[in-house]
Amino acid sequence: MDAPALRLPDVAWLDEHIRPVGAAASVLRTVLLTGATGFLGRHLLAELLRHTDWQLVCLVRAEDDAHARRRLEAALADLGDDLPPLAGRWQALAGRVERPGFDLPAARLAWIGDQVDAIIHAAAQVSWLKRWQGLAGSHVEGTRHAIALACTGRPKSLVLVSTLAVCYASDGPAQVDETTDMRPWLDRIPLGYAQAKCLAEGLARQAAARGLPVSIARPALICGDSRSGEANTSDLIARMLRGCALSGLAPDVDWRLDCIPVDTVATALRHLAASPPQGLRTVHLRHPRPRHWRELVLWLQLRGYPQRLTPLDAWQTFVRRDAAGRAPCLHALQRFFLARPAGMDGRSLPELYLGGAGQRIDDGASQRWLAERGIAVPELDAPLLARYLHYFRRVGYLPGEPDATDAAAAARDHLRAALDGLAPDYHLQPGSLRRQAAGSGLLSELGAQAGGRPSGLWRATLTGADGLATAVLLKQRADDATLDRLAVELAELTRPGLGAVVRDHLPVLPHRGGQDREFGVWRHGGPGIRRHMPAQFGPAAPLAPGLTVNQWLGDASLIDSADRPGDWRPAHLAAAVDALVDIHAGWLGEDVALAEAAWLDTHANGPDVPDAQPLWSALEAATREHLDGFGIARLADLQRQVLSTLPAWWPAWQAAPQTLVHNDFNPRNLAFRPTATGLVCCAYDWELAAVGLPQGDLAELLCFVVPAPAMASEAPHWLERHRRGLEAATGQALDPAAWRTGFGLALRHLMLSRIPFYAMTDRIRPQAFLGRVLAGWVAAMRWVEGGAEGG
Repeated sequence: MDAPALRLPDVAWLDEHIRPVGAAASVLRTVLLTGATGFLGRHLLAELLRHTDWQLVCLVRAEDDAHARRRLEAALADLGDDLPPLAGRWQALAGRVERPGFDLPAARLAWIGDQVDAIIHAAAQVSWLKRWQGLAGSHVEGTRHAIALACTGRPKSLVLVSTLAVCYASDGPAQVDETTDMRPWLDRIPLGYAQAKCLAEGLARQAAARGLPVSIARPALICGDSRSGEANTSDLIARMLRGCALSGLAPDVDWRLDCIPVDTVATALRHLAASPPQGLRTVHLRHPRPRHWRELVLWLQLRGYPQRLTPLDAWQTFVRRDAAGRAPCLHALQRFFLARPAGMDGRSLPELYLGGAGQRIDDGASQRWLAERGIAVPELDAPLLARYLHYFRRVGYLPGEPDATDAAAAARDHLRAALDGLAPDYHLQPGSLRRQAAGSGLLSELGAQAGGRPSGLWRATLTGADGLATAVLLKQRADDATLDRLAVELAELTRPGLGAVVRDHLPVLPHRGGQDREFGVWRHGGPGIRRHMPAQFGPAAPLAPGLTVNQWLGDASLIDSADRPGDWRPAHLAAAVDALVDIHAGWLGEDVALAEAAWLDTHANGPDVPDAQPLWSALEAATREHLDGFGIARLADLQRQVLSTLPAWWPAWQAAPQTLVHNDFNPRNLAFRPTATGLVCCAYDWELAAVGLPQGDLAELLCFVVPAPAMASEAPHWLERHRRGLEAATGQALDPAAWRTGFGLALRHLMLSRIPFYAMTDRIRPQAFLGRVLAGWVAAMRWVEGGAEGG
């Protein structure tokens, strides 16, 4: 939309006489920092002390310089033992940013004018409640005085710490990037703090237009230090966590938790300050992979704080009526949580700031800027959350005892000890062991923090006896007890009472008995299967229960491509179907051998599946509303049909030809390697492998990859390629009509036992592929039943 006419208050304009004369220094020796005693400020000061040789002049609100120094020493006390020796590189000056010249004596102002090369203005009065006029002193006037001081004597480059909240405006621009000036939408920014920052940015833009080098940083919510876990207990995230922990209630909102660790912000600000002076530069500091709020709620529940997801309006009623007694930290922000500003169509402030408005913010240029400087934003993963929890418990902010051991360190020690079992053939290369992001595997990642042994993914480099280095991926699976608890807690959070039903039917869930299943498939599955697995390293027995050491697939394509269906080509699908032929051929019809395979637990698809009708019915009821939200015609009818006819079709499923199946064969677990004869599909994550219909792996793959409108024309081709391939590989005659019937049975099984769990996970961590999979499933079912020739 077009920007509205610019109508700004008088304080929005920079005095005409404030102009730089000359050029700013390109090499920094002395830097003035405001806000050094604040949460961000003290981390920034520590970053500058550790990673630059600059002399740092810190403006501190204090009675005198001695008081300022004591405040600064106290702020730095908990940030590291390596800081006291650096005390000679900083000095503290008593001053006030809201007053002209920062309320400094004339002689000191003259010294700053001559000696300081840059100013980092990080002082802030953060408030979710006040109007901008009540914050103008520290933000608007503080910025005006910082600019004036930057133009005094030798020009000084200016770094202004703003906030990403300036980009949130009701009925604002369709896209906000680093170049967007938000002042035209000032009256549509509903948060007073963000309005004050917007006005401050406007002053900085005017100064830049007059020749002053200006950098503006717009950080998202700033969370705790990613290394120590030290966090700001007065910020919004901390208050929300404490409020949920104390009350047991969490708002059921689609909030993507866009927060960035304070140490990352400090590093980015250092680079901004050190960058060559130029006119105006703005950087958005946000997380490239934000987490969903409900993931955090599930994590709280797993860490011993029972939660119930509550509709936002009901949660707001709780904040208004009961938070003063049960969660005072939320009561203190009651005005923010309940406010419904004009111009927002009756929505409350949380619905703007905790909703989807952030999706309009473009940070592409900023992500490139960070990457060029090697600044990686730490994953908001379970280990990082554990460090925050440890800190909150240690300082008494959350109830409970802090963990006695460092889970991350314990996991590294466990893996190093296990890898000793590879000697003398391989040795772990020192310093190479590092945790790997878990991608879309929510339960796998949270398993690392739900108790039991360490679990997750790690990258490492092994050095062979020949001196050659080999990249590997270590996968430590959580034990069954931990995964049982995860399944129960996920179900309970999805719908109260569902957890108890899941607990009563745990034996039919596919994760059961999977501790060393992947290892067993590699060792005993046969050459056809091994051709399509990452190579495993190690002796004839697992190095540790649930641990596999796998070939690193860094040179493969389409790794974890569930959200990139457009990247799939017919050659990829052909390679995947041909891989299924190799995988299924070795065990097709070998019922006795499969039943006797100790490494392959066959319980999940046994004759007692119909006896678990209470589970399947409860899952259908719990996920019905969520699946209905996708608006896919006939989905609900077909899902109910699958459930109501289970006693009729399950015997046919069991009587059909069976084999060893991957049981999670979709783009989340596939990659492709080029060879001289073409692409070869590599399937990983085999811990759900089971005895089942060979058509099951194919049905799942097609639902993920083939667009619903093309399903009726493509499914017959790929089903026939699969059938004929197996006939050729095994010498067995496979009737085409029976094969199509088996495909329909496999689709029913997919809806019964897998899709409801996808839906539950989607509620906690949105799965972008789910709508596409559901549409594909309906189209495939209609084709099998002869109900449609198109989508």
